[in-house]
Amino acid sequence: MAASGTGNIASFTATNTGATPVTATIVVTPYINGCPGNTETFTIIVNPIITMNPVADDEVCHNETVPAISFTSTLATSYTWTNSNTSIGLAASGTGNIASFTATNTGSTPVTATIVVTPYINGCPGNTETFTIIVNPIITMNPVADDEVCHNETVPAISFTSTLATSYTWTNSNTSIGLAASGTGNIASFTATNTGATPVTATIVVTPYINGCPGNTETFTIIVNPIITMNPVADDEVCHNETVPAISFTGTLSIGYTWTNSNTSIGLAASGTGNIASFTATNTGATPVTATIVVTPYINGCPGNTETFTIIVNPVITMNPVSNDTVCNNATIPAKIFTGTLSNGYTWTNSNTSIGLAASGTGNISAFTAINNGTTPVTATVTVTPLINGCPGNTQTFTITVLPQLGADIDLADITICQTGTITLNAQVTNQNGAVRYQWQSSADGNNWSPISGQTNPTLTLTGSVVDTNYYKVSVQAVGIGCNYRDSDSSRVIVLPNLSVNVSIPSTIVCEDADLVLRANTTNGTGTITYQWSASTNGVSWNIIPGATADTLIVPTSTGFIGTNFYQIIATANGIGCGASDPSVATITVVPNISVTVDIPSITACVGASITINATVSNATGTFTYQWQSSSDSLVWNNISGATGISFNPNTSVSNTLFYRIIASASGFGCGSDTSSVSKVIVVPNLSVNVNLTNTTVCEDAKLILRANPTNGTGNITYQWRVFNGVTYVNMAGEIADSLVVPTASSGLNLYRIVATASGLGCGSTTSSSATIQIDPKPVIIIDGGQFCTNTSINLTASGGQTYAWTGPSGFISNLQNPIIAVADSTIHNGMYYLTVTNSFSCVNNDSVLVDVLPLPNPPTVAGDSSCGPSSLTLGASNCSGTINWYDEQFSGNILLSGTTFATSILSESKNFFASCISNNNCSSPYRSVVLAEIKEFPTTEVLAIDPTCVGKSVLNNGGLILSGFKNGEAYSFNIGSTFNSTLAGPAVAIPSNGRITSTLNGPIKGSPQTYTVRIISAEGCPIDQNVTIENVCQDCEIPVCPPAIVEKTK
Repeated sequence: MAASGTGNIASFTATNTGATPVTATIVVTPYINGCPGNTETFTIIVNPIITMNPVADDEVCHNETVPAISFTSTLATSYTWTNSNTSIGLAASGTGNIASFTATNTGSTPVTATIVVTPYINGCPGNTETFTIIVNPIITMNPVADDEVCHNETVPAISFTSTLATSYTWTNSNTSIGLAASGTGNIASFTATNTGATPVTATIVVTPYINGCPGNTETFTIIVNPIITMNPVADDEVCHNETVPAISFTGTLSIGYTWTNSNTSIGLAASGTGNIASFTATNTGATPVTATIVVTPYINGCPGNTETFTIIVNPVITMNPVSNDTVCNNATIPAKIFTGTLSNGYTWTNSNTSIGLAASGTGNISAFTAINNGTTPVTATVTVTPLINGCPGNTQTFTITVLPQLGADIDLADITICQTGTITLNAQVTNQNGAVRYQWQSSADGNNWSPISGQTNPTLTLTGSVVDTNYYKVSVQAVGIGCNYRDSDSSRVIVLPNLSVNVSIPSTIVCEDADLVLRANTTNGTGTITYQWSASTNGVSWNIIPGATADTLIVPTSTGFIGTNFYQIIATANGIGCGASDPSVATITVVPNISVTVDIPSITACVGASITINATVSNATGTFTYQWQSSSDSLVWNNISGATGISFNPNTSVSNTLFYRIIASASGFGCGSDTSSVSKVIVVPNLSVNVNLTNTTVCEDAKLILRANPTNGTGNITYQWRVFNGVTYVNMAGEIADSLVVPTASSGLNLYRIVATASGLGCGSTTSSSATIQIDPKPVIIIDGGQFCTNTSINLTASGGQTYAWTGPSGFISNLQNPIIAVADSTIHNGMYYLTVTNSFSCVNNDSVLVDVLPLPNPPTVAGDSSCGPSSLTLGASNCSGTINWYDEQFSGNILLSGTTFATSILSESKNFFASCISNNNCSSPYRSVVLAEIKEFPTTEVLAIDPTCVGKSVLNNGGLILSGFKNGEAYSFNIGSTFNSTLAGPAVAIPSNGRITSTLNGPIKGSPQTYTVRIISAEGCPIDQNVTIENVCQDCEIPVCPPAIVEKTK
C-alpha cells in the first residue's frame, strides 16, 4: 500500500514477508471546498506466513501408547492436522495438539501414517509441518528345531530367520551347557558341556524384533548328555584251561556297551558289544599273559568314560631244583628258599615228621633243628609244588638225612689265673664213631662264640696276658657214620691283674721333728702278701731298711733329715703267676720353721691413697694365719681388728705418720710363728691446681696462653688440658705441658680445664676450674672475580663483613662491597684485586681474587643455501674454535640450534639467518654473521597447444605451442612424450616476446593424439614441466565441392 493518496483506497494485496505481524496506521482527512475536516484513523494488521517448530517422526509398536504430541511455534495461535492412515488408531483430522493414543497394526507389515500440521496466527495459515508415525506389527519368526548333543560336542551356529525381523534376542534357562544366559542375534557355535551325571536340558526362548518391536517368541531345547561312568569291573587272574565266568557290565545311565580286548591269545575275541560270555582261558607259553579289556558305556549314542580291567592268564611253571641235606641231631637246618623264574608261592609235603619238620606247609621252609635221638640215620623226602598267582606248576623233590649226635666236655669248668699265669684245658669226647676233629672257640659273654684260629687239638693252652674273663668250649666232629657234631659245655677262665701296691702318702712336706707314718695299700694279686721298705736320698739308689717288713713305716724328721728323702714299698703275692708288685715311692720333704717379712719398709702417700703392705712367708708348712699390728711410735703395738690377711691396707683418710708390722703362724708340725720388721707410712694432703686466666675475649688467630699453678701433692706432676665439647670435657691430644697455646683458628665460646696428676701414691689427679675463652670471628670472606669477556661488566663480589676496602690494577680503589667496572679492558683491568674486610667484632681479614679479561672471538664464516620452491635449506658456518649458535635475528632473537650446520624449517620465501661464535670461555663474537636461505620461484607460464590444420581429411604439420604469462629471462625446451627428456629436447632457449615457440609440429594420426612435455625454466634456474596434447581434428571426407559447381553429364 502506498504511503499516501487521495480519495478512496483501491483494493490491494496485503504483504508481510517478515516473521511477525505488521501494523499500518491510516489517517484519513476529509475536505470541504479545500478545507480539512477532522481526521479519522484506523489500522490494518497483516499477519506473516508463520512457520511452526519441526515435529520428529516416530516409530512405535502395535499396542504401544503414543504420548501426546504438542505443537509449538513462536507466533502460532492454533493448529489443524490431517492423518493419512487412520488404521494406526488416530483420527483422520483434528485441531490443536494430538492427544495420547494407542497405536495399532494387526497386519504383518509396518504401516505409515503421514500427519500434516498447519499452524495459524489470528486465522492466517502458516507453512505446514509434516511428520510420520510408523506402527510395526507383531511379527512371527521361523521355528527352530530342538537338538540333543554330547558333552564336549560342538553345537553348530543357530541362525534365526523371519520375513520381517531386523534383530533377535534370546535367553537360555541353563548356562551349565556352555551357552550364555542371554544374547542378541544368532547363536554362535559353542562347545556343549555337561560335567554332571545325568542329561541336562536348556530351554532357549528367542524373541524377534522389527525396528525394536518384539514379536512372538520361539522356544526350542538343547539336551546335553553327560560323560557317563559305568560301574567298575574287577580285574581277574586265572590259570591255563580255567573257565572264565560271564562278565556283565552295569551302570546307572548306560543303555549300551562296546569293548575291545588287547590280547586274543587268552581265548577272547578282539572286540564285541554287550556283556562278555563265559570262555576258557588259555596260556601255552612260559610267562603270564595279560589282556586289557576297555569297555565304553553309551547313553543316547554318547560315549561315556571308559572302564578298563585286565585278565591275567598264568602258565604251568617249573621251579629251580633244591639240594639234599645231611645233618647231625640237634643241628640247625638252614632255611630252604625255593626259587623259580615266575613262582610267587609254594606248597610242600614231608614224608617223615620225626626229623622235626611238619608234614606239609606253604612258602619257604624256615630253619629248624633236626632231630634224631636214635642210633641210625633217618631220611625225609620233601615234595615242593611251585605256584604262580595260585596256579600250580611242576613239582620238585629233595631229601633231608639226620645223623645221631656224639658227646663232648672240658676237664675244667672255672679257673682263676694271674696275668703271667698259664692254664691248659683238655677236651673229653664220648660216643665217638670214627676219628674226631676238634675246634676250640672263645666268647667274651658266653653267648657269642668265635673259632680260635689254629686251635684244632684236644688241648688248649692259655696265658693270662690280658686282664679279662673269657669262656671257652670245644666243637668236636666225628667222620664216621653216626653222631658227627657236638659242642662241649663252656669253661670260664678269669685273668686277674698282677699285684700292685701304693703308699698312703705319695708326697708331703712336714716341719722338723713332726710325726709321720706311711702305710702300704695293696690291690689285686692272690695268696699271702709280704712287704719290704727301702730308703733313698736321690730316688735312684735304694737301701733296704732292716726290720721294715710291716705294711707301715715311721718316717724320721729330725734336723739331720731336713731336705727331701724317698721311701719305697715292694709287696709280693704267692698266688699263681702273680709274683712281686712294682715299687711305690713316697717323697718326704722336711722343712725349717716359719719366717715372715714385709715389702714396704717406708712409704709417703696422699690422703685417700690406696696402700697395700704385703707380707711374704717362707719355710714352714700347713695353714698360715696372720695378725697385723699398728703403733704411733714403733714401741707400743696394738692388734688391728680384722687385719688377718697376708696383705694390709692402712687408713689414709687423714694426714699423719704410723708404723705397722705382721705376726705369721703356720699350722704344720713344729713350725710355730714369726714377727716381721716395721713398715712406716706417711700420709700428706692431696694435689690442687688453678689456671692463670678465667675469662677473656680475642679475635680469631690471636695468640693466647693459659698456665697451670699446682699446690700440694707429692712426686712428679703431669698435666692434661681438656676442652668442653658441648656435652662434656674431653682430652686435647698432645696438650700435656703446664701451659696451653689456646687454638683461636675458629670463633666461638670455648671452656678449658687442666687436669694435674701427681705420681705420689694415692695423690691421683685434680681438675682446675674452667677458663672461659670467647673467640670472635674474623670476617669470612666470600670473594668472586674470575674471567670476563671484553666489553662486558666486571662484577667484583664479596661478603662477610661490615666495611670493605678494595685495591687493584691501574690504581683501582673502592669502598663498595660489590664494585662494578663497566667495560672490561684487558690492557688495564687484568690482574689481582685485594680486599680488606672488617666485621662487627672489629676483627679484620684479607683476601684476593684474580680478574682475567678474555678476548672476543671473530664471527664465523657462513655459507648459504637455495632451493626452487618451498624447502628446508641447510646453512653452514666455519672458522670458529668454540660453539656456533644460530639465530633468526641479528641482535636478539632465540637460539635456534648450536652446530656448524643448521637445517631450516620448510620455507616458502627467502629469509636471512644469523650465526655467532661462542668461545670455549663462553665469550660471544662482537656481531653475528648474516646468511641468506634463498627460496627461488617456479615459473607460472601457461602452455597452450594449437592443433594442426587440415586439407580435407589430410592433416598438415603446422601444429603450434603458445606460451602466456611468462617473465623476462625465462627459457623453454620441449620433446615428444609425457616426460621431459633433455637429450630429445635439446638446450633451452629464451621465450620469444610473442610467446609462440613453434608452428611446425607434426600432425598426429587420426585418433592418436600426440603428447608433448614442455619445460619452462625461470631466470633463477627453476624448471617446471607441463604436458600438452596435439590432436588430428580432420574430417573423414575428401575435399568438399563448393557451390556453385557445374556438373556435366557425359554420354
